[in-house]
Amino acid sequence: MTANLGIYIAGPAVLAILCFVHEMGHILVARHNGVQIKQVRIGMGPILWSGNWGATRILVCCLPVGVTMGICGRRNLDGSPRRTLGQEAWIASGGLIANLIVVPLALGGMYLTKGTPLAYAIYLSGLLSLALVLLNALPIPGLDGGHLAMLALASAGIELSPAQERQAQIIGL
Repeated sequence: MTANLGIYIAGPAVLAILCFVHEMGHILVARHNGVQIKQVRIGMGPILWSGNWGATRILVCCLPVGVTMGICGRRNLDGSPRRTLGQEAWIASGGLIANLIVVPLALGGMYLTKGTPLAYAIYLSGLLSLALVLLNALPIPGLDGGHLAMLALASAGIELSPAQERQAQIIGL
């Protein structure tokens, strides 16, 4: 019975941490490319705490489910691009790369903690991290793969208007 209780506690906690790692991957790549991050929202629901990290607004909400970030749009007011398609692709891939880095780290950690209760949580983190990569890489609007698919269309000369992109994101969610 206590082992099952551990699953119910470890699972959501590991998933929340992996979502945070995923978004930090996007944030680190965006910052490396000089992109201003307007807001990082950790969780959902009512805001428990808010503060600033440089020019970035940080919000911590009461339900620790998901992490989102807001960055400046892809285009300036005159319609010119703010970032190259390559920069956009790296930013979109940052979360996937961060989660991929967790997988071998989890395997190593699992080996080092073999036979301990911590080994299960580490195994779970590697498995969930891989699942997040596979799910997020799908070319569905609203996911990183959907963003990469739109960038691939743009690189082929098929660019959606901002209104069409917003509509595709809404349909994807």
